[in-house]
Amino acid sequence: LAGQLIASLFFLTTIVLQVQRRMTALTVLENSNKVLLTLLPIGLVIVGQGLAGVVAGQFVAMMAMLIISVWLYRRLQRTDTLLPNFAEVWRAQAQVRLRSHLRFSIKISLDKNISNLFYILPVMLLGSLAPLRVAGHYKIAFSYIQLLGRFMGAISRLLQVQLPQSLVVGAERLRV
Repeated sequence: LAGQLIASLFFLTTIVLQVQRRMTALTVLENSNKVLLTLLPIGLVIVGQGLAGVVAGQFVAMMAMLIISVWLYRRLQRTDTLLPNFAEVWRAQAQVRLRSHLRFSIKISLDKNISNLFYILPVMLLGSLAPLRVAGHYKIAFSYIQLLGRFMGAISRLLQVQLPQSLVVGAERLRV
């Protein structure tokens, strides 16, 4: 439950950054989140903390992103008077009709969880068939391989905004 609350504040901040078209800040925030969620658990496993290190690394990374998200949202709130404060957002939750949102979001969540299962399935199978040390090393290597793919989502989002703008302004802006 605490993880969902932390993630919801992070997602609220990313949505505000999308709406305000601050794509550079959004890209930095999302990539920082991905790097922290990947490197902290890996670092603690390398140090020898094992499963407790993975859990602690995830928790520390989520708490760091919570602090950064709250700070960034409050900073954005000072510049944009239309943004509600956290108390107003919390009170407005009671007025939201969940049924219409759940119909669509359950399908998305199911699809995302199935793809996450396929991502973690080799590690789970290796963990049950091989020694934990081998599974930990495989997880570290697999995470490093997947790190570049994780950055591509934020980069493609940045390009979805930049390319149409450059088409209107001119292609010279894209050249380095």
